[in-house]
This record gives sequence, structure tokens and C-alpha cells, in this order.
Amino acid sequence: MSVPPPSHDTPNCDPSGPVSDRDPIEEEALEWLMRVADAPDDGKLREALNAWRRQTPRHDQAYLRVEHVWRLAAALPSEPPACPRSVSSLRRRYGFAAAAALAAAIAVFLFPGILLNLTADHVTGVGEVRPVVLTDGSRVHLDAETALAVDYGAEQRRVRLLAGKAFFDVAENPGRPFIVATEDLEVTVTGTSFAVSMAEEGASVAVKAGHVRVTGSSGPPGAATALTALKAGDKAVFSPGDERVFRSRIAPGDVAAWREGLLIADSMPLSAVVEQLGRYHRGLIILRDPALSRAEVTGVFNLGNPVSALQAAAATQGARVVSMTSFVLLIEPVEGPSPPQ
Repeated sequence: MSVPPPSHDTPNCDPSGPVSDRDPIEEEALEWLMRVADAPDDGKLREALNAWRRQTPRHDQAYLRVEHVWRLAAALPSEPPACPRSVSSLRRRYGFAAAAALAAAIAVFLFPGILLNLTADHVTGVGEVRPVVLTDGSRVHLDAETALAVDYGAEQRRVRLLAGKAFFDVAENPGRPFIVATEDLEVTVTGTSFAVSMAEEGASVAVKAGHVRVTGSSGPPGAATALTALKAGDKAVFSPGDERVFRSRIAPGDVAAWREGLLIADSMPLSAVVEQLGRYHRGLIILRDPALSRAEVTGVFNLGNPVSALQAAAATQGARVVSMTSFVLLIEPVEGPSPPQ
């Protein structure tokens, strides 16, 4: 019995539709890789793969590149999922290098938004920044790969930031406070403008105008830690897993600079820069070097050209960006080994 080639009629798990700007041969190579990983002892499947690779040199090279990147990312899984169980917006919880396998990670980029679309009222995709007006007149700007759930009641206006970043310009109503909740904190205001972000280093709050009150929720279940109130120009990062709060000052005009298409990095770890640029890059970015991940970057980068911004950020640390496939970028030290072409 012959083994059919990878099907292009498999269900599309992405409600927004398929991504059409990728090399079809590389996509087929990825499908073959996932099928072989799922059935490593299937001799007929292996023979069919070898026949596919012999069709042209491009087929063989595409498979070698995808296999190489997979092994760089992590060990092969025994059961790669057909559709992701999470979304790229949730990278902060797992980290770039902690993915179980590249196949699952790439699937996240090929089919984003499934989990959050089920629970959020507003979701943005890769590189998408969108304004939203809530029923009370409050305005929200959503950064790329952001999910927001709205739960307004008679006594309070409550929203949940499920992933990503948002800037809030809250309509004033002292008798009905506005609350933004994340996994790590709650921000309470009556009328002001501020930004809330979820990132690998923790949730953060930056105030452009007015005052906010932040309550943390780390520690034992039900525990709450009251944080110092923040005023215009204040920024606080809430460290996940403990009660530490890192406070700093920020120019009010720089709060949520992504609304202007800018990433402003001030001694920001390269891993955090990669995470933020990844929201604007339709593909996978791999940063495996621990020293590079921790290296601090300072500069202003254009979110409208994430690959060039990534190259500029990497160059400040003596690193380079290597295109492994049409949708996989690898950051490595300049003196590192060159990947196969």
C-alpha cells in the first residue's frame, strides 16, 4: 500500500485563514517531518519520504533545513499535535527555548489564535494594532498578538488582559471603577491613561496620565500584595512567582510607544526584544544562547520592519540573524557555526 504525500486539505485550525506567503516546498517538508516523528518505525512512510526528497535538490535541501532547525529548537516529540494547544502570545510562560519541539512551535505560527479566540472578546494577530471603544466610552489600543476579555458589571468595569499589551484611556466614572486584571496583578482606576503589558519578565504597568493602584496576586492562592500607587511617568514590573516590584521612571510620551510603531529598549534583555519583535514577525525566532538572551540592548527600533530591527538589535551584541527557512530565523553569535544551506 502506497503512502500518500502530505495533504493540503487538512482542516485549517486558524479562523483567520491560512498564511500564503511561505515556500510550499518547505511547508511540505515540515509536514513530512511531523508525520515521520509521529511514526518513526513506519518503513513505508520513510520510503515515501525518501522518494519525495529525491524529486529535486530543492526538496532534499528543504527537508534538511527544517530537520536541522527542529533539532536546534528541541528534542523530537513522540506525538506532535495536529493543531496547537496554545498561541504565540503565551510565549512568556514557556520561553522561546522551552518549546517541546519546533513542529509544535511552528504550528503555533501557522495556526495562531485558536485558544484565545474562544475566551477573548477582542484579539489581534501578528503585526496588527487595533483601537477598540468600549461601551462606557473608554478607549483601548491593542498591540499585536493581544487578547482582551471584557466583563462589565453594574458596580465596576472589569477587563482581563489574557495576552499581549494594551493601552487604556479610561472614561472617568468615580462610582464605577475600571479594573484591568492579568494573571499577576490588578490595576484599578476611575479615569486615566496607562499601559499594561504581559511579557516574559512579568506583567508591567506604565502610567501616561493620572494615577493607578496596583494589586499583585503572587504567592499562595488568594494572597494579595498592595503595591504603591503609580502616577504619571511611573512604571512598575511585577516579577512573577514572588512579591518583588521593579519601579522606574518613563517619559509619559514613551508609554506604549508601539502605538507609534516603535520599540524603545532601555537596557532591555535581548530575549525581551526578541519577544516583542516576534509579535510583528510572521514566523519563528529562535534564540538559544543564554549569554545572548541576557545581553542588554538599548535603542529605538522600527516595528514596521521587524527583521531589520532584529538584525540591528542582534548586531549590538555581536550576533547575527540567520534565515533558516522562509519562516524561521535563528539568532547566533557571529563566531558561531554556519547552518547548512
